[in-house]
Amino acid sequence: MILTIGDAILDIFSHHMAGRLEPTAPVPVLYPKHHEYMAGGAANVAQNVRTLGGKSRLLGAWDLDEDGLRLESLLKCDFTRIPGQTTVKQRIVADRQVVCRIDRARENTGITEIPEDLIEDTRFVILQDYQHGIVTDELIESLKSRGIPTIVDPKRITPALKGLTYLKPNKHEARVMLGHRYRMARADECAEALAKLWETRAIVTDGSNGIFWYDQGSSGHCPGHQVEVFDVTGAGDTVIAALAVQLERGVILPEAVKFANLAAAAVVRHHGTVAATLDEVQDLGKDLGPLD
Repeated sequence: MILTIGDAILDIFSHHMAGRLEPTAPVPVLYPKHHEYMAGGAANVAQNVRTLGGKSRLLGAWDLDEDGLRLESLLKCDFTRIPGQTTVKQRIVADRQVVCRIDRARENTGITEIPEDLIEDTRFVILQDYQHGIVTDELIESLKSRGIPTIVDPKRITPALKGLTYLKPNKHEARVMLGHRYRMARADECAEALAKLWETRAIVTDGSNGIFWYDQGSSGHCPGHQVEVFDVTGAGDTVIAALAVQLERGVILPEAVKFANLAAAAVVRHHGTVAATLDEVQDLGKDLGPLD
């Protein structure tokens, strides 16, 4: 089982039609059309693990309020809920363009250890930390001491990340982790430096430029696939889930990165926070052909 631990988020896309300009300010008047509700954050990662063929469980915190119950209704994977507050991100969309986002972010009590009833079945862990309190240094240290393979998208920089199995930042996050000296570094340079300085295997995403990786002296790059991009929301969630599904099965890192790169190309063709499916990824791979 792949266990995703982190901040589960309810994503709301509020669609509007843009009308005339507001007479007292240079902003459009919006007329509501409809709302879309999607599982975001760690919940989207866990959904992607399932749709990409992995056995998935989500461990997160939310309330049983209206938003929390709606989030639960969207989950197609198994989950373990810890009582807490529900985090909501609401995007205001006008004529298919996101004009602003309203966050109702909540701090939750951190998890310091995997619950005993989940440890035996857990073969791989994804940490999805949006800095709402769920992922703690104690949890990271526990995973390292237990020897459970773990991958993290490091939104929060902490010494506990050193020695973790895999780090998967984007290029900007990698530069921040590496400090001022690397503020203009290329993604491949970031991957190598991260792997060496943080004693890990590093996978660095770089948008349309693809994914770069470095592992114990070996390195590689998967260029981005040329597809029509509709929405990049949640693409990072798909990448980390795809990597976990492949690595948990024993696939070597270069091949896992190729699969994750293809999954990202599949998911950006959709609107909103959606999960890529295994069939969709395989079909896209046949259409695009190999790309190393």
